[in-house]
Amino acid sequence: FLELFSENGHHLDRNCDRTQASEVLMNFLVVEDHPLVSSGMAQVLENWRSGTQVTIATGYNDLPDHLPSAFSAVLLDLDLGNGIEFETLHALKTKFPNTPVIILSGSNNPMVIKRSRAFGATAFIRKGERVERILEIIDLVVRGGNSIFPENLVPLEQNVDLDRKMFRRLTRREGEVFQRLCKGGTNKAIGLDLGIEEKTVRAHLTEIYRKLGVKNRTEAILL
Repeated sequence: FLELFSENGHHLDRNCDRTQASEVLMNFLVVEDHPLVSSGMAQVLENWRSGTQVTIATGYNDLPDHLPSAFSAVLLDLDLGNGIEFETLHALKTKFPNTPVIILSGSNNPMVIKRSRAFGATAFIRKGERVERILEIIDLVVRGGNSIFPENLVPLEQNVDLDRKMFRRLTRREGEVFQRLCKGGTNKAIGLDLGIEEKTVRAHLTEIYRKLGVKNRTEAILL
């Protein structure tokens, strides 16, 4: 994967704000714990579009202060090695609800891909992809918000089958809340979508967790 970002043999500098352009046309957040990979990704993005600004973080807790309220896209390495990859994805979607998150991963596991989508990712890119293909996917996501996942992805609806015995305990409204929860919706987004207050969403979630025998939204999504 490192070779993708060093084709010209240039030194890769890890400065968070690299653009020299007076006008920022696109801004990206790269969450990646390997300095060479993150710097290489930043260089590729900046060479791809003039006026691009890239912010780098090694994890959610490493995010710089005074970030913008939204980015053109977040590129998240799902192989951070800290065991809380999906929690990081959820935290990023909560902090930047209007920003698409693109997963970069070396995994071919359909369950990893499915869970990435359930936690709110917009696209899933395998690290073995060519740079041109990576940029093509990023461009499609940024321009149109397209949801792009590998063709062998099991449809999310199969993971949220409310006809299964376990989910028959839920009321119709709880089922609607749960479906949106599994698609990565925040409490606020779920409330707006269903036309109910955020406190009502929280009350429904409390009942959902109780009926499904789970402690939190992470455990509920992974059922």
